[in-house]
Amino acid sequence: MLNRLPRQLPDWVPAMAWFLAAIAAGGLWTFPAASNWLGLALTAAVTVVLVLAAAFLQAWHSRSHGRPPVRGDAEHLLRLVWDYPLRGREQRSWAVKESAVLLGKMATAQEHPGLGIAIITTEVASLAFGDAADTRIDSLVAWAVEQSEVGPPFRLLASVRDPIGYATIEVKPDVRHTFAFGIVLLRTGREQARTAEFVRLALQSQEENGGWLPADPKADSGVFVTLYGAELLCLAPQNPVLPREVLCDVARARTRALEWLIRSREPDGLWSTGVFRDRPWDCAAATKAVRPMESLRGRRSNAADRSR
Repeated sequence: MLNRLPRQLPDWVPAMAWFLAAIAAGGLWTFPAASNWLGLALTAAVTVVLVLAAAFLQAWHSRSHGRPPVRGDAEHLLRLVWDYPLRGREQRSWAVKESAVLLGKMATAQEHPGLGIAIITTEVASLAFGDAADTRIDSLVAWAVEQSEVGPPFRLLASVRDPIGYATIEVKPDVRHTFAFGIVLLRTGREQARTAEFVRLALQSQEENGGWLPADPKADSGVFVTLYGAELLCLAPQNPVLPREVLCDVARARTRALEWLIRSREPDGLWSTGVFRDRPWDCAAATKAVRPMESLRGRRSNAADRSR
């Protein structure tokens, strides 16, 4: 049923319904004077129907645009996922730029999307909507391929933008979004040749300390690059085209990446984005993303040992 959810009602729909109901109600006063009781009865019935319809549309509009009751939060979020993209060719990514969202710049987040949040939206959509989400995910994949290098290792190309006017200064490979794209592809079983290149890129570019360097330390975080790299390596065994010897390297690199994440905690035990340290939500935003990976360190390592 959720895969047939309608889009949000325009603001004018409930307003028009109430307007029509008001006109019908106004007409009720003309019939008693003319002793037209049949017309009065018909108009009263129409008025009741219009009032009920207007009330229903108003409640529907309020539910889809405002905050629904607590028990409706899950449905509300699923509606938001299903209705996206709202407009524009760039929004085919089914994602927004996460750092811009954290800063409250929603227009920028939608117009210049990244792939970090697409990891979440594609997983939620697949679980909630099943095969009905395939066309949306295929659209995301096509959008990301258009932003990528035409040959191996197929890295995504990100625009370096002016922080004030947001004009494009430079376009260069972005390892973080490449890893994020690889996670989406591996989770959805798409583009095996491309994800094999992403895995090889992760193995070749990993630092001795187990992490990966951000493309721009001023605007990017080593924590998130390594987080995506670690998850990419955790999912790599799902790709059947990767040879066994590469998977052995993957297991070792994955362990080093997870250990890097553990060592990178702040003194209070939380993680920081490294970019928004002056913001009160910095550690919360980073920790909520990294924390699930911490539990994988022992479990994934044990599974890799058994597979060998």
